[in-house]
Amino acid sequence: MTSQTRAEPRQVHPAPTLFWILHRDANAITCQLNARDDRSYGICIMPHWHPSSAVIERFESATLALLRHAALAKRLRNKGWIVIDRVVRRGLHATAQSGCGTCSVTQWPI
Repeated sequence: MTSQTRAEPRQVHPAPTLFWILHRDANAITCQLNARDDRSYGICIMPHWHPSSAVIERFESATLALLRHAALAKRLRNKGWIVIDRVVRRGLHATAQSGCGTCSVTQWPI
């Protein structure tokens, strides 16, 4: 007699790998790169004055995600935003239970 077990869907937890907080006037924005358990990556942009408008872009490649993070950060800096804090974690596939949980999947308009 054999028994069958149903595989539970695998949960994917984003691990914040790189994030910058930028400030301009009285506003702040977080630009965060998340590595996910499924070997994909997300760039989360969250305006602190309106967290529900946070967005995330997904990438299959770490290189493309890092390039996009750099391009977004550069564009923000060119528009007068100043980096006030940044964190870089080693290893793009560290697992964590946290991340940018308020993000919706879309593309940041800048």
